[in-house]
Amino acid sequence: MRSMPKKTIDSHGSNLNILGREIIERLNEADEDKRKLSPRELILHYVDEEGGPFLSFWNPNDITEYRYLMAYDATCCKFLKFMTRENAGTSAAP
Repeated sequence: MRSMPKKTIDSHGSNLNILGREIIERLNEADEDKRKLSPRELILHYVDEEGGPFLSFWNPNDITEYRYLMAYDATCCKFLKFMTRENAGTSAAP
């Protein structure tokens, strides 16, 4: 596994935190069926190859926020790849 700079790891962590908050907010507004989904199913429901769910509190017309939205979507795409890879959910042998 290649290592990433601390700044990159921090950025991905912040973006995953934002994704989690957005999913929770949407679940609070959702019907009961979505609340019964597993964490993996929730991620697969809200994240796709283009990125995460659109963030309700960000203005897409604000060019200064656009780069943050692009970074958020990139993190969501990487997270989706991680969640759907061939051996996702299995533990590695020691």
